Amino acid sequence: MLTIFSFPKPFEKKIGIIQRNAVKSWSSLTPRPEIILLGNEKGVKDICRELNLIHFPHKGRRDILLVNEIFNEGQEKASNHLVCYINSDIILLNDFIKTVDSVQKKMNKASFLLAGKRWNIELQRPLTFTDPYWEEKLKAYTLKHGKGGGFGTIDYFVFTKGLIKDMPPFEIGVTSYDSWILYKARRDGSALVDASMEIMAIHQNHLKKHHTNRKTTACWETAVLKDKKLCIFRSRFYSLLDATHLVIKSELIEIYSKRRLRRILSKLSHWIIYLLKDTCYPYSSPFVKTVRKIKSVFR
Repeated sequence: MLTIFSFPKPFEKKIGIIQRNAVKSWSSLTPRPEIILLGNEKGVKDICRELNLIHFPHKGRRDILLVNEIFNEGQEKASNHLVCYINSDIILLNDFIKTVDSVQKKMNKASFLLAGKRWNIELQRPLTFTDPYWEEKLKAYTLKHGKGGGFGTIDYFVFTKGLIKDMPPFEIGVTSYDSWILYKARRDGSALVDASMEIMAIHQNHLKKHHTNRKTTACWETAVLKDKKLCIFRSRFYSLLDATHLVIKSELIEIYSKRRLRRILSKLSHWIIYLLKDTCYPYSSPFVKTVRKIKSVFR
């Protein structure tokens, strides 16, 4: 069995519709997983009561929310050995449960982390979950009008409970914590599984509104830089290019050297952009442009 945990924003206005779509899709999965919503935001307790979900108020700081606290709380409260953190704007279909179950059986109790790219769509209305064909209709709409994300657009992490620990104090809604999670799995010798080809995780586009009380652009940029230092400046910037396995048609395939060059170029690009662009501008510009051109050839 699986436990899903998340930390929603307030259930109000457009983000409220988006989150209701997401949470209802999780509760429609078969078999239904254990679902835990954390936090004290408006409407969280109400939707838990409505959909018979588990709610735990957040015990940490209220001014700046830290991802490590959320992961610690989620794993502590989960009653299952396999857990999933997911952002509260992501719709899941039943290919999620099917793929997770298949990978878990093939890993044969070995520790692993499963993640995948997302699809981005514009969805301005509540989904009709009473329609028996809602999933097929949404999938067709996404394939026609949606846009697939890149190797770093990750919004869910399925992992063995206890695998993600000792996380640096990343701020929720900023950047880089997802890269660190992938790095942690690889560093500890766990399999990193890219399920992008099997799982359609649907992100509903919206304006970014974060949990923190950062009120100025300067404060926000400082938070972003701090998170990048925690991850990239310590050689911990990882993406799905660092995956050890792929899931293709329910088969778990080990990756050898297919993505190696792309991964090296990707990391080199990030190092040049973040380490040299600001400090060595304009001298770093030719290097940045050259790496981006080479990288584009391998897309």
